[in-house]
Amino acid sequence: MNFNTTIFATLLALASTLASSYSAFGQGITITEGTSILPGQVTIGEVPKNAQAGVFTSVEAGPFTSTLATPVKKGDVLPGRYVIGHGTSSVWSDRAQAFSIGGRIIHYPAVGILKGLTVFACTTIIKTAAADKELRTGGYVLQAGRDLKERDEFPSLLISGPSGYSIVSIESRASPKDEKANLQPLLAIFDEQLKLDERDGVVQAWRLTAEIVRALQ
Repeated sequence: MNFNTTIFATLLALASTLASSYSAFGQGITITEGTSILPGQVTIGEVPKNAQAGVFTSVEAGPFTSTLATPVKKGDVLPGRYVIGHGTSSVWSDRAQAFSIGGRIIHYPAVGILKGLTVFACTTIIKTAAADKELRTGGYVLQAGRDLKERDEFPSLLISGPSGYSIVSIESRASPKDEKANLQPLLAIFDEQLKLDERDGVVQAWRLTAEIVRALQ
């Protein structure tokens, strides 16, 4: 399911021009470490047809449930910020969810759009214990950096693209040898229809989202 979240390309182009013209605050523009942040908004397009009363709240399959931090419906408009930097342009809601990750509180935007993918902050609860590092069930492929126990809870991102849903934990697999470019989510759940390159694209979006969130804190 692809959520047609609206980004105004003209405004982004104007934002790029303005950002290159100002080096100070006061124009609604923040420039930090090569990243420009401007006021904007996220408009919700289509939501799943099976959303109850037209409100998208969660994705549920046999082994897991992922519940959005902020339920949305078609036509919702969320105040937000355009971010220009990190090799792309994106837009993120001001509304955010506080997650505890590794003993730190991090605020993730409730919804954003990045490289044609819609990103929702959510909480994922495992309903079925799994000792395998990869589990195929309910139309999804679960990959985990550790065994999964029933009721395990993961602060996550639900990422929607043309080929279906993916859910990735915000927390990464613990490996001091990993460089940033090779980091992997502790938990990844892919629609089984996604090809390997599409899964890689989801993980790349996960890494990029983490960089952008740091800039928005």
